[in-house]
Amino acid sequence: MLRRWRRDAWSILGALAPCACASGAAVSRAPVEARPDIVRRHWDQACSTGDRTSTFVRVAELFDTVGLGRELAELRLVPRPLAPPWPMVDFVTRYGVDGRPTRMGVWEPTVDPGISERVETILSTRARPLPSLLEPTGFRTRVVFATRPRFEVAAPVVCLPHVVHERGRRATGLPDTVGTWGGRTTVREGDDSTAVVRIVVDPGGTVRSVVPIQGTTRAVEAARGVIAGLRFEPALSNGEPVQGELLQTFRFRRGPAH
Repeated sequence: MLRRWRRDAWSILGALAPCACASGAAVSRAPVEARPDIVRRHWDQACSTGDRTSTFVRVAELFDTVGLGRELAELRLVPRPLAPPWPMVDFVTRYGVDGRPTRMGVWEPTVDPGISERVETILSTRARPLPSLLEPTGFRTRVVFATRPRFEVAAPVVCLPHVVHERGRRATGLPDTVGTWGGRTTVREGDDSTAVVRIVVDPGGTVRSVVPIQGTTRAVEAARGVIAGLRFEPALSNGEPVQGELLQTFRFRRGPAH
């Protein structure tokens, strides 16, 4: 009996060797709808990935890893990567308060779309529930195609709050004398002053506070007046709205003489 257990254990470890994953009990692989826009953002909303790796959850807690290494190793890249930077696919999974996966999709992969779609399919059908969650959350899992595929849980994708406006057009709700985009606002009615403020935006897109960073009291108050007419996209963490801060510069230029 012991000999048989050891043989079975070695067969599982051998299957996982290509991606260095820990195995876990098999789970039902009912597919969850994949959403390519899981990390949604405005057309120029600034998004990035954190530098620190998440450590409180393991790969085997997120996915059924039995045979996963072998399945990923079958995805061949042409040409095969021989040196860093290695191609990769970031896969984001959202969980509801009950710990069940609700949405998932890829985030800016650096491989051929066919490979990315295959990784998305593989992981979306292997997602596990996380019953220990206390609130809705999400995780970003990275598949790195080095000499052998490597699999890890990574830091979340974070998008900053953003002023709502359409591509190439002024922000919603502002007069023609105001133009705002990516961290800077210009007002063509002013006294050549500048104000820098930190805008705190809640998950619903509502401004909770405006904190002065630089500028005169008059310039800061003028900035508050402009902010009152703006609409905001909230900050996002792995596609889920969260409270965040936006550092915005306001430049009040003198208008043309009348």
